[in-house]
Amino acid sequence: LGFDKFHKNNKKIFQLYSEFYNKEKTDLSNSFGFPAASVYKAESPAIEKSSRFLFGGSNAWLGEKEVDLFVSLVDEDFLSMFSFPSVKGNRQNPLQSTGNIVLTENAAKKVFGNEDPVGKTIKTTAGGQMHALMVTAVLKDLPQNSSLKFDALARIELRTDFVKDKDNWNNQHHPVYVMLGQGATQQQAEKEIRFANKKHLADWDDGMAKNGAIADKNGDYFATKLLPLKEVHFSKMTGSAVQKSQLFTVLSIGLLIILLACFNFININLANAFTRSKEIAVRKCLGVAKEKLFAQLWSESFLVCFIAFLLSLALVNIFIYILN
Repeated sequence: LGFDKFHKNNKKIFQLYSEFYNKEKTDLSNSFGFPAASVYKAESPAIEKSSRFLFGGSNAWLGEKEVDLFVSLVDEDFLSMFSFPSVKGNRQNPLQSTGNIVLTENAAKKVFGNEDPVGKTIKTTAGGQMHALMVTAVLKDLPQNSSLKFDALARIELRTDFVKDKDNWNNQHHPVYVMLGQGATQQQAEKEIRFANKKHLADWDDGMAKNGAIADKNGDYFATKLLPLKEVHFSKMTGSAVQKSQLFTVLSIGLLIILLACFNFININLANAFTRSKEIAVRKCLGVAKEKLFAQLWSESFLVCFIAFLLSLALVNIFIYILN
């Protein structure tokens, strides 16, 4: 449930997606063409920043040394939108040039070992062909609860088809993230994006109408909407295998097991009370204060629970990977 909440701007960041109101069913898609991110940012005052996020390559070379490196292609705004802090190098704008590349700590160690990588050049297959890129920053390793995964970041303009398709809306292959400005709302951004779609994608509406699509209340046959960043991890569009309903089901089962354990613990103590009543009576006759009896019984209960807790932690660490 904590996925992507570590980003400082998480409440202002959204992933774009489109709803297509086809005759048979409504289709959802989070894939866009190259123009979408820049056009929506330019024509929607509510959108302050935008970035595309696209797989770029999986190899890098330092001299003759080759390493596996998951390179993602993004826009200049990406690192100012998301909280992936730099630990070395340019902390302000490390992707200012298309000749720059940014590595995570783990990736930098794989490529350069213990050397400082900032200012050095590596070759990578970013964007479908070989590029020599200069390392401008090293990012702290990504948290496990990040929906965005990468070893390195480079500029999306490195894609071999970028120049040819930079104005092509129909070739859709990547998600787009936007960050709203101060005081802007999701509804305002969606309304402004609708006007941009009317301007640039009127032929989409016409084509869908001819194919029998059903218009929504605004008379649109498709609509581009904003998905809050905290929901991206659970979205079927991202291929997530985890749904919130599943999480809450598992959580409910866990709470039920704890509740049953509490009932069992109380029953055991009630059963023991009949045998321990003699001990307590004798101790009272010997002058033990009520507070000391109270402290003893609570200490015993705490000790039993604490030992059980330590045993459970040990068993969880032993069995969790096997059960997974």
